[in-house]
Amino acid sequence: MHPQIKIVGETSDGTIRAIAVNSDGSLVTSGGDGGDGGSDASLYGSVLNAPDLYKTINYFDEGTGDERIATITISSPSLNVEFSDSYVYGGTAGSYRVVAVSRTQGTPG
Repeated sequence: MHPQIKIVGETSDGTIRAIAVNSDGSLVTSGGDGGDGGSDASLYGSVLNAPDLYKTINYFDEGTGDERIATITISSPSLNVEFSDSYVYGGTAGSYRVVAVSRTQGTPG
């Protein structure tokens, strides 16, 4: 199945912000599905479907025209796991673009 594009917001100048996600909800990165044999892909999907799912989005330059996502963290206390996706940008003010996304896995806290 092809990745889906999810709209995550719109800037004041009308620019749409979006991310690409795989069918299991994981972010599309330059490395493919990100799993080494799929080990954390199913756990990531479990966190997304957990009844106690918490989501946190942090931004660079929040409230400005250059606002952009810094990290997206999802966690589930009942599963005792969290995933944090960090974004790296290239470019200059007014024309930033994502050049890398990395995911870390840890425990909530």
